[in-house]
Amino acid sequence: MTLSLIPMFVALGAVIFGVYYVQRNLSAQAENIRINALANKLYRAAGAHVYKIYFAIILAAILVAVFLVGVFSFSQIAIGGFFLGILSSIAIAHFVLFFMMRLNARLADRSARGLIDAFHSVFEGGNALGVFISGAVLLVVFTYYSSFAPPAEGLIGLALGGVLAALFIKVGVDFYAKAIFENRNMFGESSDPKEKGASRDPGVIVDLVAHNLRHGMGVLTDIAETIFLCVLGAILVAAFTFPGNANAAVLPLMMIGVGFISTTISGKLIKTGATVNISKNILFTVMSSVVLASLIAFPVILWVMSSGFQYNNFALWFTVSAGFLSAGFVAIFHHFYSLKKFNIGLSYSLVVFFFMFGFFSSFLLTGLYGVGLYASSIVALAPLYVALSILGSVSDSVNKIVDIADLAEERKRIIQKLNNISAFMRDGAATYFFVGALFTGLIYFYLYQRSFAVNFPEIELLLDSPIIFVGLFLGGIGLYGTITGMFYARKRMYSILRENSRKSNKERKRIEKSHYVAVTRRITSYITRAIMLPVFLMFVFPLVAASILRGEGFAGFLGGELLLAGFWGFTALLQHQGGHINKEEGSTIDSYGINQYGDTVPMMIGSALKATAVFSLLLIILFI
Repeated sequence: MTLSLIPMFVALGAVIFGVYYVQRNLSAQAENIRINALANKLYRAAGAHVYKIYFAIILAAILVAVFLVGVFSFSQIAIGGFFLGILSSIAIAHFVLFFMMRLNARLADRSARGLIDAFHSVFEGGNALGVFISGAVLLVVFTYYSSFAPPAEGLIGLALGGVLAALFIKVGVDFYAKAIFENRNMFGESSDPKEKGASRDPGVIVDLVAHNLRHGMGVLTDIAETIFLCVLGAILVAAFTFPGNANAAVLPLMMIGVGFISTTISGKLIKTGATVNISKNILFTVMSSVVLASLIAFPVILWVMSSGFQYNNFALWFTVSAGFLSAGFVAIFHHFYSLKKFNIGLSYSLVVFFFMFGFFSSFLLTGLYGVGLYASSIVALAPLYVALSILGSVSDSVNKIVDIADLAEERKRIIQKLNNISAFMRDGAATYFFVGALFTGLIYFYLYQRSFAVNFPEIELLLDSPIIFVGLFLGGIGLYGTITGMFYARKRMYSILRENSRKSNKERKRIEKSHYVAVTRRITSYITRAIMLPVFLMFVFPLVAASILRGEGFAGFLGGELLLAGFWGFTALLQHQGGHINKEEGSTIDSYGINQYGDTVPMMIGSALKATAVFSLLLIILFI
């Protein structure tokens, strides 16, 4: 068996593990009849939304494919990669949806066994889902790469397909959730989870679906997209820096495998109960994941790079260890921040410092190849942060489900405690997901810069160049315009929904009495039209910038997006954290509104940045 097949078998094992976990732990019906019936309703209602979004994705994919063939002369292999990216993103997103709905029912059931058992069940489930996501992405990328040996345009097509599908899903989920949260009056006054018969109320059902989609499917689709682009970026970096060296391309993929092996083992270790304190147990799991990943990585590096390489094996090991440690520090500092041992500004300053230190150290030791390896090591621990994100989103949803199912007060208190504990953990996961997107953008920025230098050695990309300076300015404007366009489209959609609900009492009563699936389809019909604007802007701004600035100026455009993305994203995350602090201290600040801003902006900034990053390689390879 050749070395190049190892990542494929590791990825296949991860996918099988995720499916096995569902079959073993989530396929059984809930003991409580009301919980089981509610879980089935949630899945059907969520399906009514996502199937419409999937249909919109396929239509958009066909139009984009025609554009790619007509303008950029994409080959059949490249178009095949584009549609593979589309379909794989849809498949992963739908598995996430099914998993989340079943995990809701499992947590509600396991709450009867106490807080620790409920925590273990949801954390273990979240970790299994994270391993599945990482494995599925790695399997798709590596199978395509090894089976067809595609040219660079094929890998870009695969990345473009994954980005396009993920954008539709994330923006659609966000619009749906906000439409429900801002227009509850459309469903009448009976959408109180504690009211008798609430499980038959469409307002209650669609509200629960909104929570599951937004904090579950939307967020996890975003990290799947980041892993997708990071893996592809690492392969392209290896192919660019060490052409003909297959082992150089295999090593970043092996680090992804090392990541989900270490997080799986650490997820099992959390059951040992190192302490009865759940927050400390999570900290123990994070630290053990980092240590295990670093220990496993060293022999893997020696094995993969045994035939000799430009860089020292210890330098490579330092690079991957720095990536694992940087990823772990996000959760560690959020833990100390939650205990109020660090203030919020110090916590984020330390996180940024460690990431920058790891990044520059890796670049100095192992060059551009180290940038890709460092970023791959960061996203390798994604299963751990998926588990932390799931802990927050599932406990939040189940907190409402237990009211509808009218469970015992003790079980309600258990879920409420778990929900309170998970709030800061979900914030840590949001920070990690944003940083992952930021470093993915950095990989593509450096790839673009080096590729441009090879194609045009006579042109130097320097900041004193007027066209690069203009590009920096336009990059910031493009990112700001994209996010502003998204909020405009979302606000316009709210206005249309409100106008339709106020037209007549007859119309409003018809909506109130509608089946929850019909209500979901009705709302989604507005969403599929509204999301076209932000998705369109995410691709049009880079295209216009490339046409105006050409290759030299576009480097400035991408750099400007990166700078504003880092500043704006971390500012939004800080405001999000501030909402939690003010809520705890009894402030009258609207924590709900701040959380919506803090959740949405970093994810959409990352999405715009990743779309521009993919387009940058499309430009350098096919257009310049």
